[in-house]
Order: sequence, then structure tokens, then C-alpha cells
Amino acid sequence: MQKHDRILAIDDNPINLTVLRALLKHYTLETATSGDQAIEIASDFRPDLVLLDVLMPGIDGFSTCQKLRAMPCLRHTKIIMVSAKCGINERLKGYEYGADDYVVKPFDSDELLAKIKVYLKLKSAEEIEEIRNRTIEVLQHSNRTPLNNIISYAEMLTSPDALDDEFRELAPQVILRHARRLQRLLEKGELLAKLKTEQLEFDFAEHDLCQFVRRVISQLEPALLKFDVQLESDMPEKLDVIFDQETMDFAIRSLLDNGVRFSKPGGRVKIELKRHEDSLTLAVSDQGVGVLEGLIPHIFEPFGNPDSPLYNQGDGLSLSIVEQIAWGHGGKVAVRSQPGHGATFTLTLPVS
Repeated sequence: MQKHDRILAIDDNPINLTVLRALLKHYTLETATSGDQAIEIASDFRPDLVLLDVLMPGIDGFSTCQKLRAMPCLRHTKIIMVSAKCGINERLKGYEYGADDYVVKPFDSDELLAKIKVYLKLKSAEEIEEIRNRTIEVLQHSNRTPLNNIISYAEMLTSPDALDDEFRELAPQVILRHARRLQRLLEKGELLAKLKTEQLEFDFAEHDLCQFVRRVISQLEPALLKFDVQLESDMPEKLDVIFDQETMDFAIRSLLDNGVRFSKPGGRVKIELKRHEDSLTLAVSDQGVGVLEGLIPHIFEPFGNPDSPLYNQGDGLSLSIVEQIAWGHGGKVAVRSQPGHGATFTLTLPVS
């Protein structure tokens, strides 16, 4: 599987950035030459770790660190300040503003790489712990948990009180439906944990993505009928791409399922597949209620945002898994939306 830990290096000296590019060639790297540029990049790139210079034009490294720390989507991101200023006051100020570590220039390459590995493992461990805690929270939530429904219907079935035949026929179906929902929740939690810790091996091979998407669409036809939604597709006849079939099936199925579930009856979901010079985009657009602007930064976080009006309509893990799959393929996933006018999720992948 490709290494997809994401590092953002911030330094106004191009020579320093060149050194870091060579040193971090096994990571997904983005660079910035100022604090303002870094903050703009970080909201979309969502780095796992930040290497941050202190002395820069505009806002300095300390203020940049503070602003990055204030971004909810970067709450687990590790920040290492890298500076020629080696005084104890600078180090303490770095920690005060939210840095996890402070490295003095000129640094030893092996030591910096060792620190990076340690902090990436720490971030991963923190995220896994959060997923586990949130899963338990979902299971304990009286309004959302399938376990609550399973127990309630099972208790009524075993009650000595007389129950009519219609209920006795319906109850096992309800129990089975919620048991399967519980199973899916636990399976998705396990899958997300494996993706985040890179324990899942991708089987990369060349396949016709258009044929692959058509097969997924045909398998979703029962859901389209259930929700009274039409699906339109716009894609080439054939497009050979290198990808992992199992995880890509999950990603495409999840994006389509998301569009169908949040569409209004009689609505339309459109999937577009386009080839560009060195990448391709797969876009899924719906005509549903859309996503509030304030919730977009949280939409790919595990379990979503509890402030969302759609919070109770899903388990909140699928889109986070899709993002991990996109990163594992060297790509990304993004959303644009206008409340009341639907949403478009775009999966971007490298052609090779």
C-alpha cells in the first residue's frame, strides 16, 4: 500500500523546502512559504503533521501555529516547529502556542525523520481511540443505537403478554434489520481503523473504471426504486486506471448511496467520470437538501458533526472511509454544496 501520511512544510526559504522535499519523498508533501498560505492549504489538505518555521514574512510561526491549532479538523495534527532560534524562551513560546515539539536548525535528518515517525504513530493512535470512543457513544445513544431496538423488540417477543400475529411476524424482521445495521457500524469502524493505521493492503491493478462503475450502478437499482430516485451517468466508453477494486467499490457505492439517500422522491442523482491530463474525476451530484457551509469542514470526519440536521440519518463513517481510500490511491475527495440545492462529491484520482 502506498504511504499516504500527509505532511505540510512551511518555510519562506526555498532552499530549506528543497531539502525537506528530498528528505520527505516517501510522504505526501505540500509546502507553503508563509503562514497565511499554510492556513489556506491546511483546511483542504488536512495534514497529519506540520513542519513549521518560526521567522517568516507576515504572521510568524507562533501565530501560524496558534491558528492551525484552532482549526477543528486539525485537532489531532502534530506540529513540529523548526527554527534557528534555539533559546529556551522560544521553545516555551512554541509549546504555549500549541507546538508538539521544537527542533533547532540545522537539524539532523535522521533525528527529524525519527521524530516524524513517532508523532505520526501518536496521531494515528489518538484517532483510533476517538473512533472507538465515538462508536461506543453511538451504541449508547438511545435515539440512534440499533442495539436499543434489538433489545426492545426481543423483550416484547419474550413477554408473557399476548401479542398479535402481525407483531410476531414483524418483530424478527425489525430485529434482523437493526442487527445488520449494528454489524455494518462495527465493520466500518474496523475498516476505518485499518485504513488509518495502514494495516489494509491495497491490491493495485489496471481495470476499466467505466465498466466497474456501471456494475456498481446496476447493483444499486433496488435502492433507486425504493427511494424513487433516477440515476444518470456521463462517462467514456472505456477508461483503464490502476486502482484497488475492493476499496474503490466501497468508495463509489458510498458516494452513490449518499446521493440517493439524501435526494427528494422523484429526484435525480448524476455520476460523471472525466479524464484530465494526469488525473480523473468521478463526481456524484444530487438534488437533496445540500450541506450547510459551516458543516462542510466536518463532513469527512468520523461520525460527522452532531450539530448537523442529518446527523441521525447515517452512521457517519462512510465518507471518512471514502477519504482514506482516496488518499490511499494518491487522490482526494471534496464536496461543494449550496443548501437547498443539493451537493456534489468529487473523487479525484491520478491516472497512473
